[in-house]
Amino acid sequence: MKRALIFVPAILLAACANEPPRQLSGPALPPAALPTYAIGDQVTWSNGQTETVVAVDGEKVSWRDQEGNTFTGYRNFALPSLAWDYPKSKAATEMVLPATTLWPLKTGNEVDFKVKQHLTLKIHNSDLSYHDEWGCRVDGTERVKVALGSFDTYKLRCKRYWQGSNIGEITWNYAPALGRVVKRNWTGAEEPEELIAISSGKLDPKAETVAAKVRQQGLEKLASGNGALGKAGGIQAQITPKASFVTSTGAICRDFLQTIQTKSAQATAAGIACRAKDGKWTVVDKIKTKAD
Repeated sequence: MKRALIFVPAILLAACANEPPRQLSGPALPPAALPTYAIGDQVTWSNGQTETVVAVDGEKVSWRDQEGNTFTGYRNFALPSLAWDYPKSKAATEMVLPATTLWPLKTGNEVDFKVKQHLTLKIHNSDLSYHDEWGCRVDGTERVKVALGSFDTYKLRCKRYWQGSNIGEITWNYAPALGRVVKRNWTGAEEPEELIAISSGKLDPKAETVAAKVRQQGLEKLASGNGALGKAGGIQAQITPKASFVTSTGAICRDFLQTIQTKSAQATAAGIACRAKDGKWTVVDKIKTKAD
């Protein structure tokens, strides 16, 4: 679910307070254009959340997560979700402002706006409506390092208010070179979420076979930081092993970054693979492995 854009406290009323944007001292970036999406585009976050584009209608983009929950928002991710449908609730949002508000991104852009939301709590079979106010700012630029690499980003921050008090805050680091948010955080989250995989288009079913062969050879033979490239039947796979570590159970594991590319699709993912006694490297769950 797109939790980074949705707050659902027990009582949702708001009033906005004005404040100047913070000026981060970061890399020089030209004004950034809105991200573009196509059906099938996918992103995966460090908490295991995977979001796939299922529809695009002008400025509106609809997504489905790995559990089948759906939500719709603007390409402008800084604005609240327009609608969502989860097991316990569904909602629709009304806003009167341009969908491209704040864009092209540049330091100092800011906007305050009001939102009306209609919420249905499925478990109680009850409906409620509420109004709140938001204040969004482009704080500046900063270079951030995530599993997919280091990126020069714009940092956006939105605050939500109730009777002049801040009841929630969301921040995003948007990398213009990638056209995606690479880091996001919101009030109540245990830790920021980082982008660990991105894909566009539909990969050939044979792509994983090629990727697996390159992955096996690269993880077994290459020093950290060196890359290996393999090609077959119009498919190109590249892997760069990173740090190695040993789990509490004695398993030898390595972080890696892998890219798969065909004529019509591309995918890049950061992952972890562990070596079995027979020498075979198997991709494993990142969160569980790090916790061992």
